[in-house]
Amino acid sequence: MDFKQLAQQFVDRVQKSAINPTTEVNLVVHSIDANNRPVPPFKMSLVPVTKVNFPGRPERAKEFARDAHLDSICGNINALVPHVTDQLVMIRDGPAHPVKIVTFELEITDPTAA
Repeated sequence: MDFKQLAQQFVDRVQKSAINPTTEVNLVVHSIDANNRPVPPFKMSLVPVTKVNFPGRPERAKEFARDAHLDSICGNINALVPHVTDQLVMIRDGPAHPVKIVTFELEITDPTAA
């Protein structure tokens, strides 16, 4: 698996998506344990909390916050996906035992969409 290429595909997809403050962006992690048994997939949120205040310029604040929000999501993808190794690792908020990451899926959802 070429994780660098996968990361770029995810970044491209995020940049083309209509991300808004209610959009949830998650990595779905598929992994195996030390005995090569599949581990149930788990999600890692990529969404930061972004708050910006431009006194007297609310439209500029919204634009800046949107850009910072997208940049943070893409940065989170680039910090996690391309650096996967074939070694067992512990993942914060993941399984309670070491896993080897096999692949990722990118999940983009908006719970407020009808």
